Amino acid sequence: TLGHVTKVSEASSTSTFESDSFGNPALADSKVMSDRIEAYAGVRYKYDQQGNQVKREGDGTVQKRVFDALNQLVEVHGDSSISHYEYDALGRRTKKITQHGITEFLWEGERLLGERTVNGFRWYLYQPETYIPLAVLENGSI
Repeated sequence: TLGHVTKVSEASSTSTFESDSFGNPALADSKVMSDRIEAYAGVRYKYDQQGNQVKREGDGTVQKRVFDALNQLVEVHGDSSISHYEYDALGRRTKKITQHGITEFLWEGERLLGERTVNGFRWYLYQPETYIPLAVLENGSI
């Protein structure tokens, strides 16, 4: 299990972790088929032919997800809500529309530069010429 945590030892306890042949956590109450978790902790998951998770059912709730031909998430249907997502020609998410409002995503090349909502702006600051985040500036505060 190269690259996977198999054991964590603390002063008063030790936890061990096992993985299946794909490297997924091997948990007693989980069901994994074709490298996809189909059930875990009383929650069931369904996938489409492309491997997109299209349904989550459990804890008294059902969530359905709709993907476009490019496998981009375009809608999420909850028990009492629907969220919509929009993308630009480069495949970057540009807008999220929920019952709580609209979030617009602002990009600089492939880096997420910021988000704009009715409550203001959230800017992401990165190490120079990298994708490594340093801080989040939200409405003037870090």
